[in-house]
Amino acid sequence: RCVQETDRKPIGTQSDPTLVRTLKVHEEPITAVAFAPDLQQIATASEDYLITLQGLRPSVRQIKLEGHLGPVYDLKFTNNGNSIVSSSKDCTVRVWKNSVQSRCKVLKAHNGPIRTLDLSSDNKLLVTGSDDKVIKVWSFSDLKFRYSLTGHTNWVRSVCFSPDMRLIASGGDDRTVRLWDTHTKKEVNAFNDHTDVVNSIKFHPDGTCICLLYTSPSPRDS
Repeated sequence: RCVQETDRKPIGTQSDPTLVRTLKVHEEPITAVAFAPDLQQIATASEDYLITLQGLRPSVRQIKLEGHLGPVYDLKFTNNGNSIVSSSKDCTVRVWKNSVQSRCKVLKAHNGPIRTLDLSSDNKLLVTGSDDKVIKVWSFSDLKFRYSLTGHTNWVRSVCFSPDMRLIASGGDDRTVRLWDTHTKKEVNAFNDHTDVVNSIKFHPDGTCICLLYTSPSPRDS
């Protein structure tokens, strides 16, 4: 669902958000959602193998991106909104043009499902994390492999560039959060005090701290 704040007030005194639209876009569970940079379009990924692009105005046509051969786990818009990058259980990353043609470049990136990806703030680098326990960094312009980061002992569920691109944070089923230096290509820290699977990691916009979500895995996890 899409919601918006009625007005901006100090934290603790904000009004309840108001519902703008309810979007019916998939028949199976939705796994990821992203706003376009202009905030006028939403991309959703699903276990139905599809990506949908939906404008916030009802008059805007819905676009379906078909091509993945398995559930789609993650997606991101590029900074200019002209492309969408997605990852899937089919072990590929796909780069789609934001258009009705559904054209895409395909990268066979890992030997296992790819649950997570991120773009650097300048869109020059792409990072992917997989059930094969490996993190890989690619040049985004030509999808050429740059280097691997190894150390996780189980599935990698989340990867994220720091805003200044100096660090990559990762987390997964081994219950650790790891920090990697993009210049030395080495692990610089590991945090092992989590009691369950680390599902999601995000840097604060100023890069000084990390927020993470960790929960027990679902019995129907695919």
